[in-house]
Amino acid sequence: MSTIALDDVLMKELAMGQAKKRGNQSDRIAQAQARERANLPPSVKCNTCKAELTEIHPMDTRGMAGIEVAGAALCDACGIETWVLKGSPEAVERTFAALEGVYTTNGGPD
Repeated sequence: MSTIALDDVLMKELAMGQAKKRGNQSDRIAQAQARERANLPPSVKCNTCKAELTEIHPMDTRGMAGIEVAGAALCDACGIETWVLKGSPEAVERTFAALEGVYTTNGGPD
């Protein structure tokens, strides 16, 4: 066994041990979701009927260059989805145009 292989094994054990210290898998998932929700505002007004929406779901921002936070809230009153986007002005405009294109072209996401 080489020193490199031993170091790799020790590093893997260390990383696994650190994850276990943060709780079981469902606890770690809940913690990650709570961190994502903490970046979202507590509420947003529906773009269509102006109802107060408090159930904002985080969106995955990987691959969305320039977007720091993204979320979506579905309005119970009118059925329209309102998006929350935070990032550079160019990135927000680009992302909004892409989301708008999905909804106007396909009638909504699949």
